[in-house]
Amino acid sequence: MAVLHRVQNHSYRHRKPAQIIIALSLQIHYNHSMVIRLTSDQHFFHDNIRKMCARPEFDVATMNSELISEWNKNTADDDIVWCLGDFAYKAGKFNDIKDVFDQLKGEKHLIIGNHDNPQWMKQLGWKSINHKMILREEFEGDKHQFVLHHYPLREWEGFWHGAFHAFGHTHRNLGKYCRSMDVGVDSVGYAPVTLESFYHTLKNEVNKHGIR
Repeated sequence: MAVLHRVQNHSYRHRKPAQIIIALSLQIHYNHSMVIRLTSDQHFFHDNIRKMCARPEFDVATMNSELISEWNKNTADDDIVWCLGDFAYKAGKFNDIKDVFDQLKGEKHLIIGNHDNPQWMKQLGWKSINHKMILREEFEGDKHQFVLHHYPLREWEGFWHGAFHAFGHTHRNLGKYCRSMDVGVDSVGYAPVTLESFYHTLKNEVNKHGIR
């Protein structure tokens, strides 16, 4: 049984949106066969995002359908999926968002974004809802730290010790920086990317530019 450490958990659980609860050393247990995936900024139901980000679909319904399809084609039921915010925006009814959410595969966790309705998000059935999460995972024989946040951070926990940072929000307007990268759908594609591929992409970027 592998262990995913939730070192810093800024959660909405049992608190009002403006309040923060910090819990140390919480753990999620999962099997080695489980895959961790990252994604962000679907903006389900947001018509203007199609124009702002040059998405190819001609209407919101088609965009929603394509986002769902690509998520599910690349995600197994027992994968752990971290959505780094802005899951839906401009949806008229909660049940519309609920219908989309229930179609998506995986054990779904949310890092809250600036366009997420906190009350609706809490009712959807996310496994957890947080402001920020720190994961520790082993690749190539070494433990690595990954800081997940909706917004891009200039510096993050473990920055000077090789930690990685995944963010959303920017809709591909920010490129890779040191060991950080936008994992939003407009940056990496509609399908959630694996944490392992995220690690290898940034590890190679680090090696290419000599940044440590």
